[in-house]
Amino acid sequence: MADSKRNLTLSLQGRLARDLTILILTLGAVATALSFSLAYNDAHALQDTELKQVAGLYPPGEQHVLRSMLHPKTDIQDDSLIQIWPQRVWKRFAIDLLPDGYSDVHLQGEDWRLYKESRSGHGGVAVLQSTDLRDELAASSALQTLLPLLLTIPAMLWLSRRTLAQGFTTVQDAIRRIDRRSPGDVSPLVMETPVQEIQPFVDSINGLLERAGAEMERQQRFIADAAHELRTPLAAMTVQVGNLQRVDSLDELGERLAPLNAGLQRMERLVNQLLTLARNQAVTAPVRQPVDFAEIARDMVGNLLPLARAKDIDLGLYAPGSCMVSAQPGELETLIQALLENAIKYTPAGGHITVRVTNGRDHASLEIEDSGPGIPVDQQADIFDPFHRGANASGEGSGLGLAIAKAISERYAGDLLLENLLDEAGQPNGLCVRYRHPIAPV
Repeated sequence: MADSKRNLTLSLQGRLARDLTILILTLGAVATALSFSLAYNDAHALQDTELKQVAGLYPPGEQHVLRSMLHPKTDIQDDSLIQIWPQRVWKRFAIDLLPDGYSDVHLQGEDWRLYKESRSGHGGVAVLQSTDLRDELAASSALQTLLPLLLTIPAMLWLSRRTLAQGFTTVQDAIRRIDRRSPGDVSPLVMETPVQEIQPFVDSINGLLERAGAEMERQQRFIADAAHELRTPLAAMTVQVGNLQRVDSLDELGERLAPLNAGLQRMERLVNQLLTLARNQAVTAPVRQPVDFAEIARDMVGNLLPLARAKDIDLGLYAPGSCMVSAQPGELETLIQALLENAIKYTPAGGHITVRVTNGRDHASLEIEDSGPGIPVDQQADIFDPFHRGANASGEGSGLGLAIAKAISERYAGDLLLENLLDEAGQPNGLCVRYRHPIAPV
């Protein structure tokens, strides 16, 4: 896991470095081309200015060749010289037909850049320079201007990679801190040098650690409670098995087997409830299918009707029509059974229980009202915890029924609410358990 995290961070750093390299090289290439073009054109413009200045400095006379005054310290060959032609030779090369100013001409098998200046009489002058020479000098001058830029690009690449590496030091530090932790350490992660962009990520990790710590504490408490609940019937059955070894007759054996059989049944029920609770607390999404919530409620009321009659409890159902929802049928059956069994357990003999299933616009509602003692408000927050039994608990029970119902409701993002019923005098007169199941497209 640690290696995968480290590789992920390095690959992210590598991608950023690659993107920055491409960006710098692209911008560098564009800047280089633009700078070269501007410098090249500026060099030609300077050369044109040079031709005009030479024409103004030298009076017309015999045809002669002069070195460029702009390159006095440069060892220039003969073909790099500027030529000045008097007006009397213009007709020979048709220069007299050209307008005054700058022109590109082809003379004697070579391309030239020409500046012509007509004067009164025959004092005109034409200054020429080889086009190839001009291009060579302009390119050389432009390349010299690019040297600082070409040296800057590698420096920018190196600095960008170094900056990225330093920026990811905080991430690497967080990874090392997490790698060094023991499996049970869920304390918040604290950064030595907080970074604004990384802090939300650290806050998310701390939130996850907080939830994981709460879940670990809940699981540890659940295991401890489960061990306690299992130890009590196991101890009783151990005593009963010991008593079986001292029986003297078959009749006495039958008497001793009855409580042992009852203890085994309680143990089986407890184990089944623990498995049901663990299964419904799983993080996997439930398998849904179209089911009739009202039909499931009718079936479960019918199944538990004998248990209610045994306590002389009037169990009624109000579920007109159908109520289609998307769910796993077995899980809704378990939820209704857990809530109904809890109501029957706490409703005194001669009481009544009413079950209602209604269909709302965005949810289906199940309400179970009983005439029991209700649940004090200060205990309602803990009543859904595993193995928690209210102050009015009596008889046998493990305290898992409401915990199972709560786990199922959370799997479907439903609401499970408790409300004490009051009589006209404002005294507790029963409990209403309300479950609202979101209606998904069926």
